[in-house]
Amino acid sequence: MPTYTILGATGNRDPHLLSQQKLLRLLPELEGTKSSQTQIFEGSIHDIPLLTSCIRDCTVVFLIISTNDNIPGCHMAQDTAVGVIQDLKTLKTESGGANAVIPKLVLLSPATLDD
Repeated sequence: MPTYTILGATGNRDPHLLSQQKLLRLLPELEGTKSSQTQIFEGSIHDIPLLTSCIRDCTVVFLIISTNDNIPGCHMAQDTAVGVIQDLKTLKTESGGANAVIPKLVLLSPATLDD
C-alpha cells in the first residue's frame, strides 16, 4: 500500500491542508486513536530526526512548504529541501547504500502575483 508524507500541511499554501488542531477539529475520531492509516507529525522543518521518521518507509513525499506572499529573504522551501536531502542521505546509509529505496518527491512550485 502506498504511503504519503505531506510536509507543510498548515494551510499557508492551501486552505484544504490543515494544522493538526484544525484536522482534529474536523475529524475528532483521529484523536487518541492508533490509526494504522493516519499518523500526524507536528514540528519544525529544522528537526531532522522528526523529518526522517516522517519520510522513513513512505512512497511519496509532497513538499508543499511555501507562503502565499512574495517575502524577501524567506527561505522555508529551501530549508525544507536541505532537511529532506539530509533525511534521504540518512535513510540511504541506514538501508545499505545503493540498494536503498527512497521515496519520490513531489514539489509544489508556487507562483505569487505582485500587485
